[in-house]
Amino acid sequence: MSSQLDFIQDKSLWDIMEEMLNATTDTLDKREGSVIYDAILSLAVELADFYTIRVPQICNAFQILKATGDDLDNWAADLGLSRMSAEYTYYNVLIDTTDETLVVGEILRSHATNEEWVYQGDNIVQSIATGNYSENNGTILEPSSPYNGIVSVKISSINAAGREIESDEELRVRIINEISSSVGGSVIQYVDLTINQFKTSDNRRLFGCLVFPCGRRCGYVRIMPCYEDYVAHDAFPIHNTRWATVEDCNQLKEYIDPIDDEGYGYGKAPIGHRVIVEQGEYYNIAFLIYVVYADTTGIEVIGERVINGVTITEYAVSDDLKQAVQDATAKCMKNVIDRALFTRTNSMPDRRGNRYRMVYATSEHVAALEAIKPSFPNVLGFQLYYTPEIPPETEWPYQGRYIEASDDFVPIIMTHRQAKMFRVLDTSVAGRTRYADVNDVEW
Repeated sequence: MSSQLDFIQDKSLWDIMEEMLNATTDTLDKREGSVIYDAILSLAVELADFYTIRVPQICNAFQILKATGDDLDNWAADLGLSRMSAEYTYYNVLIDTTDETLVVGEILRSHATNEEWVYQGDNIVQSIATGNYSENNGTILEPSSPYNGIVSVKISSINAAGREIESDEELRVRIINEISSSVGGSVIQYVDLTINQFKTSDNRRLFGCLVFPCGRRCGYVRIMPCYEDYVAHDAFPIHNTRWATVEDCNQLKEYIDPIDDEGYGYGKAPIGHRVIVEQGEYYNIAFLIYVVYADTTGIEVIGERVINGVTITEYAVSDDLKQAVQDATAKCMKNVIDRALFTRTNSMPDRRGNRYRMVYATSEHVAALEAIKPSFPNVLGFQLYYTPEIPPETEWPYQGRYIEASDDFVPIIMTHRQAKMFRVLDTSVAGRTRYADVNDVEW
């Protein structure tokens, strides 16, 4: 039975040309050599290449049995596996010497095979190249430097066998075996246990979590729980999803998989599953947001700043406007975190396998700020900067990254070896003159 991919691959260049020419009106000259014919031919060549080469490559990347290279490595990473790297071969050697010792790092050569080895100390040599080993027992080696007290160096046995880098087929077999050996439990079940069933000793529930299948074999699960919290920061409430404390992580561990009987099913985890509960890290971010006024009449001047030879006048910002800007920022960051976590308020995060993707998109931030403009008619727009820390006030325009438009973003790819969460450190709001006054300033 043929697939849709077969249908696409069976299309030749001339099949595509015929379809495109038939779709072009007959009132135009479509003969070979015409402008229309040549223009369509160039596009048809690209489409034929895309259909026969690129589309199959993309489709193969999503199939374990056909994925290769980095695509297959991604499949392996989803199961906590990684491609075995190439390794050197190590040999034991017998050194016949009187009163002299080989220097570590000395190159030794075999005149019989022209191969080279590197002396590692403790009567062990390493092959120059990685890859499959050969016995070489009894091979006589000669140091590249003169040694008066060394009579002979001879390989006696293999100490550790080397290997070539793991091939796609070898890795594919391990992936399939890993999938075949998986038992019990799913990510969704661990999410339900963590955020819906579990309560801390003081009767609190967790807000969300990350769940990673990890380890070198199936049955190992890592959970990173967090709370939803609103804390006072710089005199305004800001959403702060925070990682659970170490104590709460320990309580969750005892609830799901007691440490003294780990893997035996005495908790909520099925038999054979070992659960690791731990904290993640924070990705701190601070914002400097300038309000740009359409008319500054009657607004208090709070200072001036000279940037690139241009004097910028800065004005006061009302408490209402400052609060609205800070609330819009807090809402934007809450949305960023909610999309990356399993929580009680959303369904599925942006996730594939054991990877989560957390992205702060400036387009969402800009849209949130634009939404408050109707409530403040004198606001012409905003200028945004962000930085992963709070720099000194005088250095903001230089250390902060200026937000241009919707294509600016901060991506964080999280795996079972790393999990980070956005945390707003500060949102400073200041006033400025209209855009016309700062057009010549290089930000």
